[in-house]
Amino acid sequence: HALRASNDEAGRIEAKRRTADPLIFDRMRRENAEIDTVEAKARATEMADLRAENARLRMKTSRPPGPLMLGHNGGPRMNAKALYVKAVDHHLRTGETQFQGRSLSDITKGAGLEGKAALHNGPTSGGGLGNVLVIPEQDYGPIDKLLQQYVPMRQFVNVRQITTQVFNKPIRTSTGGAQWGAELDAGGATDVPKYDLLSFPAQDLYAQPAVSQDVLEDSQYDLQQEIAEGSIEDFAVAEALAFTSGDGNGKPFGFLGYAAGNYVDQGSWAWGKIGFRKTGLAGSFAAFNAAAGIGSADVILQLQYDLLQMYRQQARWMVNRGTIGKMRILKDALGNYMWIDRSVVQGTPQMFDGREIIENEQMPDIAANSLSVALADWNQCYQIVDRVGFSVLRDPYSAFPQVVFKTRKRVGGGIKNWKAIKLLKFAA
Repeated sequence: HALRASNDEAGRIEAKRRTADPLIFDRMRRENAEIDTVEAKARATEMADLRAENARLRMKTSRPPGPLMLGHNGGPRMNAKALYVKAVDHHLRTGETQFQGRSLSDITKGAGLEGKAALHNGPTSGGGLGNVLVIPEQDYGPIDKLLQQYVPMRQFVNVRQITTQVFNKPIRTSTGGAQWGAELDAGGATDVPKYDLLSFPAQDLYAQPAVSQDVLEDSQYDLQQEIAEGSIEDFAVAEALAFTSGDGNGKPFGFLGYAAGNYVDQGSWAWGKIGFRKTGLAGSFAAFNAAAGIGSADVILQLQYDLLQMYRQQARWMVNRGTIGKMRILKDALGNYMWIDRSVVQGTPQMFDGREIIENEQMPDIAANSLSVALADWNQCYQIVDRVGFSVLRDPYSAFPQVVFKTRKRVGGGIKNWKAIKLLKFAA
C-alpha cells in the first residue's frame, strides 16, 4: 500500500510539474527494496523448514526396520532393503564393495532394486578403476520436492521419466479440417493433417561434492542424504538456467535459448516460432496517461489474448524479481493497479490481473529489446525429461584428504508446443 501511495503521489507531482520528482522515486525504490527483503526472509524460512522436513523424512525412510507388534519382524523384503541401506552407507564411507561377506551387487538384487541400482567398474581421475554407484531413484522422493523449490519450472511444466537416451514425441500441428456436404454428393477433398516429430535428448549434468576422510570415518549422519544435498543446489542452478536460456549444445533447450529467428512478431507467428508483442518503448513499459486513456499495463494485458483460449485458461506469468518490482505499479487505463499480493491466510499466490506469477531469477532483466515477460500454459508448452537420478563415483585420490563424490544425472528439455507461449519484448 505504501508503494502504491508513493506511485500515485509521483504521478500527481509529475502531472503538475511535468517532471519527475527524484525524492518520490527514491522512496519508491526503498519501499520496493523493503518488500524484497521481507519476501526473501519468508523464502529463507520456508526453505529452512523444507530442509528440516527433508532430513526428517530421510532419517525415517533409511532407519532399519525394528520389531513390529506381536513380536513379528519387518519381513524378508524390509530386512533386505535395510541391509542395502547399510551396505551403501558402508561403501560411501570406505569404498569397499563387500558388506557382511556379501557383494553390494548381490545385496542390491536381494532388496529388489536391480535395474534401479548397480555397482560397476569405471574410470577415476586417479587413472585406475573405481566404482560407480547408481543410487535408486525412489530413495530420493523428498529431494525431488526440494529440487522443485529451487527450479520453479519443475513445478509447472510436464516432467517425464524416460528409459532411453532420447524421448521422441509426435505432435499434430494441424488437422485436415472438415467440410459440409449432402449425404450422396461427392464432396471435395479435405486438407491432409500435418505432424512434427520432436526430440528431447537426455544430457549429462555433473557436480562434485567433497567430504573429508575424518568425517566419513567418525560421523554418524546419513551420508546418502549429505551427498545428494551437496549436489542438489548445483544441479538446480544449472537446470534453472538451462530450462530458461539453454542453447541445446550439451544442455537442454530453454524457451529463450533458441536461435534469434525463432522469435517473431505475433503477426508473423508460425509453428516452430515463439510469438512476441512489443511494449512500444525500448526497455520500458508505456507511461500511464489518464487523460489519453493509456494504461501502463495495457500491452501486458493485450499479450494474454495472443494466446488461444485453450492455453489462456491455465496460463501463468514468468518474470524475475526486478520485473516484479516494476509490474507492482502498473495500472490499467482507469488507474486501477493490476497487481494482487499473495495471501498466506487464503493460500493464494502473487498474481497479476488474476494470473499467477512464477518468479524465475534466470529470466532477463528489462532492457532494450529484452524478452523479460513470458506468459504460457507451461504444462502444455515445455517438456522436461529425466533419464537417471543420481549416480555417484567415489574418488578418494584426486583431492586427498577429501573424498570427492562425483555425482551425475541425465536430464533434457525443450519446447513441445509453440502455440502455448507468448513473450513481451521491450522494444519500440
